[in-house]
Amino acid sequence: NLPVRWIAEENLHLTLLSPIDLDDNQIVEMIEKLQTLEGKVGQIKIKFNRISLGPNRWRPRLVWVEGEESRKLLELKNNITQILGLQKDKRPYFAHLTIARFRPKDYSNFPIKNLEEKVDWRESADSISIIQSECLLGGARYTNLAEIKLI
Repeated sequence: NLPVRWIAEENLHLTLLSPIDLDDNQIVEMIEKLQTLEGKVGQIKIKFNRISLGPNRWRPRLVWVEGEESRKLLELKNNITQILGLQKDKRPYFAHLTIARFRPKDYSNFPIKNLEEKVDWRESADSISIIQSECLLGGARYTNLAEIKLI
């Protein structure tokens, strides 16, 4: 009975790069660059181990599932950053799936204040997607612009 907006199954995703604001030509160029990864990475295994509140405990606004550090996933993220000529993130990468969102002011109504639920979810990925997000009143809408097979 948490006052949250659950993320629709089709919108669940693991973000590798922070959102980038690009025009149509830049999107096409980015897709062409990332297609060089096609068939060269292999399957990536991801283990999720905990459900918690995020992004921080002082002002949470998300319920997410935390992933364990994966060397192969981090290498993929770094390769994508390099291929696109982007600067490396200053913050360390944190693999997670956002499963619900809520307004920080609603946190006071939560029956629990500390969510630390252990899980053992194992997933694998054999592709990456270029996703366009659009912020709407009812939540974000995601459109898959391209999918690149890693195997």
